[in-house]
Amino acid sequence: MASLQKASDYVISAGKAHHHLELALAGVDVPRAKAELVAEITGSQNDDGSFAGSRPKGEPGSVPVTSWRVELLARAGEGKAAKKGGAWLASMQRDDGGFSENAALAETLKPEWDWYSAENPVTWITGEAMVALAAVGGFDNNITLARNFLLRARNKDGGWPGQVAEGYPDRTDLWTIPGVVQGLLAAGVSANHDVFAGLAGALVRQKDGWRNPIENPLPAFLGLGRRAADGDVQECLKLLAETQNDDGGWPYFAGDESHPDRTTAVVALLARYRLDLN
Repeated sequence: MASLQKASDYVISAGKAHHHLELALAGVDVPRAKAELVAEITGSQNDDGSFAGSRPKGEPGSVPVTSWRVELLARAGEGKAAKKGGAWLASMQRDDGGFSENAALAETLKPEWDWYSAENPVTWITGEAMVALAAVGGFDNNITLARNFLLRARNKDGGWPGQVAEGYPDRTDLWTIPGVVQGLLAAGVSANHDVFAGLAGALVRQKDGWRNPIENPLPAFLGLGRRAADGDVQECLKLLAETQNDDGGWPYFAGDESHPDRTTAVVALLARYRLDLN
């Protein structure tokens, strides 16, 4: 598993405490103790329970960043901090059941970032919030509202758009699918549910986009029960191997610089399912 070892080394070198903890929880050896990593992460939590991500503590919290940190802390057994973050997430839920980015961060979002919105409900952010709230526990009503939102948001193609808004294209956005799938599964929706019936076809119709690691649908296929020998899974693994950079990391888009977030997600996924790229 030389390729995964190189990727893990990249994360340990370029990543932060939350990256290291994610790897540790996936069974990857990291040089720092779990308790030390947890303490560093909780030390960056805002008083309201949110996390500001790469911005300084005290800055407005980000909904997706808080979702990731809360889910991570819940899995690490840090229930108090996770519950506080979960309560903040629940307070950010929209009346339609979906989640968007914190309105306080609207000015930081570039107009071309159609994968983000502080105005419209975002399907993948909704899914990430559901995963976090399910990991914490005690937010069943919020999860049900979010689940119903995602069930309504499925498009005619069989997938989901990044945003649900008047004038937004009725298309399947590849980058949004893993978050949606994981959110629905966390909400108790069966992998055999009719809502997933047309998803594989929608993903295959956009196979030219799979080369970009952020659009690679491997997490969705594995989450829905596909096996390692499955042709689509093998194609996803092949493309990941081809897009791994020389430093061991993966970028968001093929050919760009490696990023610890994307690399951590890939390594943790492969470790969790005991998959390799060789």
